[in-house]
Parts: sequence; C-alpha cells; structure tokens
Amino acid sequence: MKPILRSPKEGADTIVWLATAPATQPGSGKFWHDRRPSGERWFAWTRESGAAGERLWDWAAAQTGC
Repeated sequence: MKPILRSPKEGADTIVWLATAPATQPGSGKFWHDRRPSGERWFAWTRESGAAGERLWDWAAAQTGC
C-alpha cells in the first residue's frame, strides 16, 4: 500500500487542485492520484463481474432511496 498512501496534506492536495481548476479542465469521471488520472483498480482481486457491480449499484440505490 505504500505507493498509494498519502499524508492528510498530500491527500488533500489533489482534491483542492481539482476543486479550484477551471471548469474545462482537467476532466471528470476519472480517478485522480497526485494530480494525474490513474487507473481505477490497484489490485486484480478488486475486479468484479459486471453483474456483481450492477447488484451493488441496485442495492446502494435501494438503501438511499434513489
């Protein structure tokens, strides 16, 4: 986990950078790490089938009333 862990200050840096960026940059719908778009999955074991993702989405929507 060492390559992805950050101090609170380092972790906040990208969030603040994104929040204050012009609306046309840097883009949305991406996972950002150290001010760069990054892959969504760090570990192969975190990948699930599309069906599992849909079930999770449906469950979360039901729990929140969406």
